[in-house]
Amino acid sequence: MSPIPPANRWRRCLSMNKDKVAILTTHRANNFGAVLQAYSLVKAVCEMGAEGYVLDWRNPFFEWNYHTAWRRRRSPIGALAHLAFYAFCERTVRAKFEAFRGLMPKTATVWHAEDLSKAVDVFKSVIVGSDQVWNPAISAECPQNFDRAFLLGFVPEAAGKFAYASSLGRSGIAPEDLVPEFKKAWESFRIITMREKQGAQYLSRIAQREVACVLDPVFLHDAEYWANLEVPIELEGPFVFDYNLNSNPVLKAALLDYAQRNKIRIVRPLIPAQTRYPDAHTYHLGPREFVWAIHHAECVFTTSFHATVFSLIFNKRLVLPEESGRGGSDARFTVLDEFAGQAPAIHGRGIREYDLSRLNEQAFRARLNESRAWLGKMI
Repeated sequence: MSPIPPANRWRRCLSMNKDKVAILTTHRANNFGAVLQAYSLVKAVCEMGAEGYVLDWRNPFFEWNYHTAWRRRRSPIGALAHLAFYAFCERTVRAKFEAFRGLMPKTATVWHAEDLSKAVDVFKSVIVGSDQVWNPAISAECPQNFDRAFLLGFVPEAAGKFAYASSLGRSGIAPEDLVPEFKKAWESFRIITMREKQGAQYLSRIAQREVACVLDPVFLHDAEYWANLEVPIELEGPFVFDYNLNSNPVLKAALLDYAQRNKIRIVRPLIPAQTRYPDAHTYHLGPREFVWAIHHAECVFTTSFHATVFSLIFNKRLVLPEESGRGGSDARFTVLDEFAGQAPAIHGRGIREYDLSRLNEQAFRARLNESRAWLGKMI
């Protein structure tokens, strides 16, 4: 696959680049789900016969939050303490994320705001997604300053402007004064698909257009594909995997009880920009080790959407807090309603336990074929 030319050669290469497809996503976040979905989507585009590239767009908030030593520290003492943690504890993990990004087909040069309007000279189409690209609270410290590049305003209406499995991450756009701006942008897309049914219904109502619901990109590849990508970590004996974002206390208590009763090791990843106090259970995992850990864990305890998705792919035993499980308030987890072969065991502590060894294969295959068909229309 030929490299994307640098900026000063874009126009000279116009004729040879019309079959290239750009993907604008959250690949710079040192977040396991963000990079794994980006990798899977660009690989799927390439497998369908196009030349797919992740557009190496640097969202300022992601750069500050994930790639700056002084983030979120206002006092000198706090900044110095965090600098030491950033430089020594996080360094290995950040290097693994960067190495994984190196496996993605992406543009050879970094794209800046003044470059984006030239994308249509290089790419046949531009796809935004997946992940929470349309959640204003994700791409900026203040929602009003959200990253407007994700609305693809730099792509003319006549060009190929698409959204694959984009997500709001919530029931609708908030704050509501941003809705008119999103509505106007959505009207110019040729095709929009959303990751959650709730998001698809909301957008269809606001923009008055057809919006399909498709699977998250990581579902576009099967368990064998991911197993060939994973990298093992050195462990002896069985373990449970703990990926508890925001330290949900109910899930934490259930995990400790399970580990003590079964005398089993706990493995949890160091989470860049979030982990503050690593302990004996904290491991320096990159995205490939993250996949391995879910694949080989006896049980997965999580509040993460993508840890849930990989638990489905690998048919694991899964434990979630009640708000994330079947019928819970988080719309991202409705994939469990669709594909879990049986209802979860509900524990009195607000915990739901799933046995994902038996899935609704017919429903999954139908949705997978629909998702691939929608993606095919975009390239």
